[in-house]
Amino acid sequence: MSENSNKAPEIGLSAGSVLGPGEETSASENELQEPLSLGQKPREFRFFDLPHELRDLAYSFAWPDDAPRNATIRHSPTSDDCTVVFSAGIPSRVNRQFHTETFPYLLKGHRILVDDSVKLRGLIKWLSSNPTGSSFDAIRHLRFTGNEISSRWASPKCFSSRSHNLQLLPNLVINEDIEFMKLCPRLTTVHFDNHLWKLRSLVGRYYAQLFGPFQTLTDAVNFFHLDGLFECSNLEKIVIYRRAINTTVDEEFAERLQKGFMERGRKVAIRVTG
Repeated sequence: MSENSNKAPEIGLSAGSVLGPGEETSASENELQEPLSLGQKPREFRFFDLPHELRDLAYSFAWPDDAPRNATIRHSPTSDDCTVVFSAGIPSRVNRQFHTETFPYLLKGHRILVDDSVKLRGLIKWLSSNPTGSSFDAIRHLRFTGNEISSRWASPKCFSSRSHNLQLLPNLVINEDIEFMKLCPRLTTVHFDNHLWKLRSLVGRYYAQLFGPFQTLTDAVNFFHLDGLFECSNLEKIVIYRRAINTTVDEEFAERLQKGFMERGRKVAIRVTG
């Protein structure tokens, strides 16, 4: 008896063959697959022949949303357009179907770093142009790294007077960061790096020398509509990075948020770190 006579032959399915429940594979119906010899090319694996559910499973392993990597926003020097650069992206030379199927998983598996209002507006435009229509739903993690809260005046007439009542000021300002978060219904984590720098500097000081001082944290929070965080229904964690100046504002703001979420019957982890 030869040396290899006791080895069982390897049996594999030929391309396109599908077994039903209770069916068995036989050598007469499928080719016997011998080990590849030296120099022999392996058979091509057709990834898109897999069921959609299995492809989705593969994508979720490639870009897990519970261990996000960072993604940055690249602004075009010649226009208002922006694009997102993923640290764990996909090869550029793949077909359109692969790009379409993986795009939501790329967003889920990355924390998008937002620097300023210009990039934020470009990001919204970029997400809105995605043909799959699921861009905003896919975002899970955001990190605001800019030194100021992205906001804009509701009307140019806001500059026409210096005698506005503080109680009326919230009607004059739109917090673009908060409005963007509201567009992301499945957003779970938000990091504020230097985002609250402007909030800290405003408490007890003059805002752009146009209005009276914000005497309390509540005045500043109302002005920037920061209570809009309560409208992010899937939010699970907020991280605030403290700065050396006026750090008590960070703690007070965190306590205010925690109380607000608890009053709404929600449990959101809020951490102040430095």
